[in-house]
Amino acid sequence: MTAAHDERQRALVERIAAILAALMPEDAVRIRADGELAESNAGVAFDWVTDSGAVGAFPFDDQPFEAVIEMSDAFVALRDATVAAGQEEWSGIAFTLERDGRFDVELRYADRTAT
Repeated sequence: MTAAHDERQRALVERIAAILAALMPEDAVRIRADGELAESNAGVAFDWVTDSGAVGAFPFDDQPFEAVIEMSDAFVALRDATVAAGQEEWSGIAFTLERDGRFDVELRYADRTAT
């Protein structure tokens, strides 16, 4: 993997985190974007956990459609960047952002899951 590949992946992770940070409700302690990837797009769903432990999600009619499109594009670009860097192609992702900025990424492959 080259420094350019590293930098590209880092920039995409920062973009994904920024999208999630902008969507995070005030009372949420974490927010998650879950994506199932196709060739050139991804189905994306968001959910979060509040400080009281309640789980929230956007109602279908109130989806942040612009953020869904941005996240879809970012997930596909991240997958393409990881493949270009020589890693195995993945088909699903769960990206969780904590209120304090920490994050966790879980990649799903056709026959297994990796973190």
